[in-house]
This record gives sequence, C-alpha cells and structure tokens, in this order.
Amino acid sequence: MYLTLIILSFATAAISMTVSKAKVSAPVRSWVASKSVWLGKMLDCPYCVSHWIALGLFLINPVPFNPFISIFAIIALATIIEGTMLRLLFVQENQIDDLKEALADAHDVIKELIEATEE
Repeated sequence: MYLTLIILSFATAAISMTVSKAKVSAPVRSWVASKSVWLGKMLDCPYCVSHWIALGLFLINPVPFNPFISIFAIIALATIIEGTMLRLLFVQENQIDDLKEALADAHDVIKELIEATEE
C-alpha cells in the first residue's frame, strides 16, 4: 500500500517535471500559452501539474486509502521530489555559470600576459 503511494509519487514528480520543465515539452507549453495565458502558466508549474498527474495516476492505479488523502499524499511526496530535482538542476546551472566566469577571467589574464610579452 505505502509502496504504491511512493511509486505513484515518484511517477507524478517525473511526469510533472517533464511536462513543466523539460525542453522536449517546451513546444507544447508555448502552444498552450498562446491559446490561454492561464493554462500556460499552469503548465510551467510542476506543483500545479502534479495535481492533475496525481489524480490521473490514482484513477489508473487506485490505492486502498481514502482517495482524497491518497491523492494529496502523492502530491506532497511528489512536491518534495520535484523540489529536490529542481535544486539539483539549479546547482548544476550555477556551477556552469561559475565555470564560465572562471574561463572568462582566465581568458583576460592570458590576454594581458600576451600583451605584456609583446611590449
């Protein structure tokens, strides 16, 4: 029972992150946003999307708990998983930005050394 909730939570998190943040679904999100600003904003939010995904997954694979509580338990766990995933993605992006800055600084130092040796 509990394992099913956990599995549904991971599936909800993965699907909602794919729908709301992945580049592969960007064309669909932009098309929806061109039709409805409100729906476009909803599709950009993993937490918002996870409600619909959790409901759908619960209907496909019901858990023998109270449906209302089960769905929100799945959403709560999925939100924790999504937050962790987003944090890891942003850490990687920050590290890439730091590396770009370090390379730019190194480029400037090399350029100064070359100019100094030419004089």
